[in-house]
Amino acid sequence: MLLYPSLGLFEGTIVSVGRGTDKPFQCIGFPGCSVGDYTFTPKSMPGAKEPPHKNKVCTGLDLHAYRATRSRTDERINLQWLLDMYAAAPEKGKFFIPFFEKLAGTSDLREQVIAGTDEHSIRASWAEGLDRFSTTRSKYLLYP
Repeated sequence: MLLYPSLGLFEGTIVSVGRGTDKPFQCIGFPGCSVGDYTFTPKSMPGAKEPPHKNKVCTGLDLHAYRATRSRTDERINLQWLLDMYAAAPEKGKFFIPFFEKLAGTSDLREQVIAGTDEHSIRASWAEGLDRFSTTRSKYLLYP
């Protein structure tokens, strides 16, 4: 349920989300990644002609089992994967690409990750905006 949204932010980074493999959007990694021990090699295929890190061995996490269990019980996107992948990136200055801000909505999340902000504090920084959204949203709900 929430595996895809958790991986969506990686589209604005150097991290492969498994396009060009038999597990698209079920694994994450990049060449030389020290997080996890799952390996995959993105290849050109229909729907993924030029996947990130094409023909390069990537190391990372196999999230296939997570998809079937944890994502349904967590009920929120997993930010820890983003924090871990950033921490493992050898060239921090190249980890994020400009598209990241479009995915995240602002530069705030990128700045928090770079600053080493922990997941709990990042989520806490969203509270005020989420409260405003909930108040606005409540006026438009048809059912309680």
